[in-house]
Amino acid sequence: MNKFDLLKKYGLNTYPSSIEINSQNIKNDSIFFALKGKFRDGHNFIADAVKRGAKIVIGTDTENGIKDNIQYIKIKDPINYLNDLAYDYYEEIINKLKIYGITGTNGKTSTTYFLREIFKRQKISTSIIGTIGNRIGNKNIQSLNTTPFSSELFKLFAVSHQNKIDNIIMEVSSHALKENRISKIKFDGIILTNISQDHLDFHKTFKNYIDSKMMIFDHIKEKTKIVMNSDCNRLTNAVKKNNINRAITYGKNGDFKLKRIKLSQDGSFYTFKYKRKIYETRLKMNGEFSVYNSLGAIALAVELGIDIKNAIAGVGDLAGVPGRYEVLRGRNFIVIIDYAHTDDALHNLLSSVREIPHNRIITIFGAGGDRDKTKRPKMGAVAEQLSDTIIVTSDNPRSEAPTAIIEDILDGLKNRKNAIVIEDREYAIRKGMKMANKHSDIVVIAGKGHEDYQIIGNTKHHFSDKEEVLKILNEN
Repeated sequence: MNKFDLLKKYGLNTYPSSIEINSQNIKNDSIFFALKGKFRDGHNFIADAVKRGAKIVIGTDTENGIKDNIQYIKIKDPINYLNDLAYDYYEEIINKLKIYGITGTNGKTSTTYFLREIFKRQKISTSIIGTIGNRIGNKNIQSLNTTPFSSELFKLFAVSHQNKIDNIIMEVSSHALKENRISKIKFDGIILTNISQDHLDFHKTFKNYIDSKMMIFDHIKEKTKIVMNSDCNRLTNAVKKNNINRAITYGKNGDFKLKRIKLSQDGSFYTFKYKRKIYETRLKMNGEFSVYNSLGAIALAVELGIDIKNAIAGVGDLAGVPGRYEVLRGRNFIVIIDYAHTDDALHNLLSSVREIPHNRIITIFGAGGDRDKTKRPKMGAVAEQLSDTIIVTSDNPRSEAPTAIIEDILDGLKNRKNAIVIEDREYAIRKGMKMANKHSDIVVIAGKGHEDYQIIGNTKHHFSDKEEVLKILNEN
């Protein structure tokens, strides 16, 4: 949208140099949106924003008018106002991009990386936006959300375009869809990985969560390529209810038909059938979920016109994704670090680990505070069923007491004596690795994956599962 139309549509006195929700990013002539969050109120940072050069301030508690040459705008729904304004501000750039969205409860991050490797084989430069950070070309930019707020998201688009990278692969969270952070974006291709329970602290009911995921179909074009996992019944049923009948499927009964899977400590091998031909695929990454995520990426790539053999080679190039089935080797045992933080993800992780020849599986895990409490006992039940030994510990307790979270997990166990409780995560990891004293023991550390922090109260403390494991391995 041109400058004049933008000013007129939104009643702005000044054309903004940028749109910001963080006062620290303000520069001369910026717009500052004073958003109210769970722990912070942007209205408390208005003075700082003005001091840094903001010329327009928008919020729910401001009063309309001009004061000291600063325009104040009061809005009942600042999020939607932000989404619309940000889209119109960056519209010219957005229209030059090819954007691919990955949504689902689990597998979004790995799928984006598999797709990126396929594009790389085609010499197509891509930017990734997602859970473990935003990667613009070879530059990493930290992210607070899987899908950033629209102003931050579209700013990343602009940076990517400035770097001559016009293909974006992004994770699309249920929060972002519900809050319409992606505004009027229309995807060129989407992958739906699966649906299981998560984020009920935000969505309140599982139905609301599924409905939010299905909002991705509000962001497709007539020619958008749609790919989905046909082995997830919840997903296929939800898609049918939305009258989407042109999706290409992957799975045991999909258009890309999964045939045989073989897992080992060194990777995965699988075959699939597509249009009467059988194809073999080798991955450096392990786990049945990696098989599914890679096949989803292959399916979308083929739908986009990429040669199937090049797509297969591309997924085989991916050495790994930080904190996603990340394997570290001890003298006689291995440690697997993974982001699995729902009962379904933990079930998939441990089921895949059990496919590997092993002596014992020792699982160390916890559950996040101020998040969906109903999944905690379910995670405990899954860990008890699929592990030989479980150590229940702390994982981002936030404002909750770690002991209360651990109690919720223990409620899911058939026998509480089956669990070792060590609240301190560092000591829990140390204990688990010390127990792995026999050949082919496997220590699984679940929940944090790539994260390098532990949130206690409102404070982030540096903590990395991987760093702790490496420190212990180096001691021995």
